[in-house]
Amino acid sequence: MTPQKLITDYIADVWMDGDAEGLEPQTPIAELNIIDSAGVFDLVHFLQTEFRITVPLHEVSLDNFRSVSAIAALVDRLRSDDRRKGGPRKDDPPRGGPRMDGPRKDDLPKTDLPKTDLPQDEGGSAA
Repeated sequence: MTPQKLITDYIADVWMDGDAEGLEPQTPIAELNIIDSAGVFDLVHFLQTEFRITVPLHEVSLDNFRSVSAIAALVDRLRSDDRRKGGPRKDDPPRGGPRMDGPRKDDLPKTDLPKTDLPQDEGGSAA
């Protein structure tokens, strides 16, 4: 089965109640709210497990996850990068689960989200 078909089936099963009708390779999945931002990280986990690749944090972008076609292209590119570096192939035996290439605490972007006013108890701490 091709990466594009595996990705389409996974998206349909998880976010579309198993119905892939209307999910074409170029369907803009983020714009149509098929997958939300939290769902992208679930999809990243699937890609890392299914295709035995590492998806670096900098590759988790709207461009790379805008459609099934874009995701499949990312998988193909990361698989070929792994092969050039001597990494695992799809048919290699498992090596203890998916490889994770997540950020360290210091690598996470700083946000300027407003602080919410939490109700204070009598001692002045947030309830």
